[in-house]
Amino acid sequence: YSAEFTASDMRWLVPEPEAPFDCEVRVRHSRTLTHARAWPEGGGRLRIVPASPLRAPTPGQLAVFYDGDAVVGSAWIV
Repeated sequence: YSAEFTASDMRWLVPEPEAPFDCEVRVRHSRTLTHARAWPEGGGRLRIVPASPLRAPTPGQLAVFYDGDAVVGSAWIV
């Protein structure tokens, strides 16, 4: 379980936020969405802190970010 992880090569479907933002995140092929706070670090990287530790956010797998039911982007876990 991880209390924090980093993702890179972020692909935004909305304008890129300049400040930390709240979102829901799905990692791996899980059906479960988890509330999280994400900090843009520049260069397409994000630091993600889930509300509760996530099971196995594994490097090389995709993290998908949501605002409600809308996908806002995705990035590769590093």
